[in-house]
Amino acid sequence: MFRLMFIFYVLSMFTTMYMITILHDSPALIYSDRRILVLEAATGFINIPLSIVTILFFIQWFHACYKTVLKLNSSSSPAAGWAVGGWFIPLANLVFPYVIMKKILSLNLQFLVRKPAGNKTAGLVLAWWLLYVAGTYCSLAVEVWKLFKRTPNAYLVSLKADFISLFLLIISIYFVLRIIYIVSRMESLVAEKINMADHIEV
Repeated sequence: MFRLMFIFYVLSMFTTMYMITILHDSPALIYSDRRILVLEAATGFINIPLSIVTILFFIQWFHACYKTVLKLNSSSSPAAGWAVGGWFIPLANLVFPYVIMKKILSLNLQFLVRKPAGNKTAGLVLAWWLLYVAGTYCSLAVEVWKLFKRTPNAYLVSLKADFISLFLLIISIYFVLRIIYIVSRMESLVAEKINMADHIEV
């Protein structure tokens, strides 16, 4: 699902660039050029359902991973419910998803006794989170800007801000794909280690 979102955002970025090129010399074309209306409608039509499905898929995966690592070591960790609620509570959603993603990686690493890799994964999580927050809030700012500024020039500015937002989100999606891959590999290794321990006990 994230791969599909990644591809869509890349296409959206090029679409936005194309719209900026059309309107650059004459922003007033927004009222007469059907290409702008068609591209904006098509992008919005695909973006809304795709975003909802991707978010639900990711939060489900995120919650399941966190519940799994809490079974390994739950000391000084937020409750499993924060893996879902932390995304929707204002202000808390700036902190808890990042903290929990770090916990998912660090607790798996701790169980596998591979601490040297911890610094690399922590940097990856931080990069993902900063880019995600910057891209998301840039996108929200653009939507608010559109509500109050309805002039052709303002629309052109919003397109340029959209381009920046999409660029940041594309990189954040790439990083989260890397994180999902790493976590999946860790979970496989953890399962193997637990199975080996069970066989030894038997």
